[in-house]
Amino acid sequence: MSPMKKLLAVALASLGLSAANSATLTALDTAGNTLDADYSDDGRVEFDLSISNTNLMRFRITLQSEDNLNAATGQPQAFMSFNTVVQSFLPAGLQYLQFNFFGLDAQAGTAKDQFSNALGSVVESPSNVFTVFMGAPVFTALNIGNPLLSNNEINWGLSTTGFAAGQTYDFTIQAIPEPSEIAMMLAGLGMVGAMVRRRSSSTGRAA
Repeated sequence: MSPMKKLLAVALASLGLSAANSATLTALDTAGNTLDADYSDDGRVEFDLSISNTNLMRFRITLQSEDNLNAATGQPQAFMSFNTVVQSFLPAGLQYLQFNFFGLDAQAGTAKDQFSNALGSVVESPSNVFTVFMGAPVFTALNIGNPLLSNNEINWGLSTTGFAAGQTYDFTIQAIPEPSEIAMMLAGLGMVGAMVRRRSSSTGRAA
């Protein structure tokens, strides 16, 4: 979204209004995190998000007739852009972030630490599930796509092929715990499993 359109979106939002005939973003469950602003417009989904925990967040996109058109040229486009600025309030920083677009075909762009300008890597596995890996934890803001119109950042994209106005698509976002935390969780589950097996074995011998 251009800076002028962002200013217009902010002005409309302050009046309780929204741009007509543009994609609508609905926060179904932010799970203790915060959707700070929604700048979505014709042919693009764009928003600011603050993350303070690793709970799963759920969102819904409602497409409109103009969302298969390029906002600058008015010509048909195969993908609408998807961009977000993610503010990190996680004590250990944000290093792993996952997007699941379910039935909506998506393509990844860039992921960039606003403070260090470091670019992260994005892995798609399985289809339409993208995990962002940052080389070092992000303690300020992470640009997903190109929300600030920088030269070396690339929009993410959501396919508009075969869509119909009014159609809805859900997606999720989740900060993934550090591998060390995951290992500790798995170790804990293993200990619980061992205790259950030990109790079952003891019960069997007592019988």
